[in-house]
Amino acid sequence: MCSKSNRVASAFIQAVIQKCRKEDQDDRPSDQQQWCLYTKDRSRLLGRHPSKEKAREQEKAVQYFKHREAQVERTWREIQAEYEEKYGKNHHCLKLECIKCGDQMTCRCSKPKTLEKGICYYCTGEIER
Repeated sequence: MCSKSNRVASAFIQAVIQKCRKEDQDDRPSDQQQWCLYTKDRSRLLGRHPSKEKAREQEKAVQYFKHREAQVERTWREIQAEYEEKYGKNHHCLKLECIKCGDQMTCRCSKPKTLEKGICYYCTGEIER
């Protein structure tokens, strides 16, 4: 019987890291393929690694590239509106960086705590340089 916590935890698992099985090893030295990264359903081998940490690094890279295209480009105005809605006018300290031109803008406080990336006012055409 599968408990609720196990079902919830398995919903967040993106890949499985485990000791490489003999049948999954190739012709490289065995010390270079101790840990294997598999898809969640274990149907595909994604990589062989000398350490569990290296396998985790590959999993992070896979997830980054898998979700990178899915990210919607937001404007600074949209980001600021989200923060004002969430925190009010005295929003959480914020630093904005443009993903197109690299410009940065910070809130009035001296120590911005959160970096958000989006499209600046210049790149959206709201303000001319």
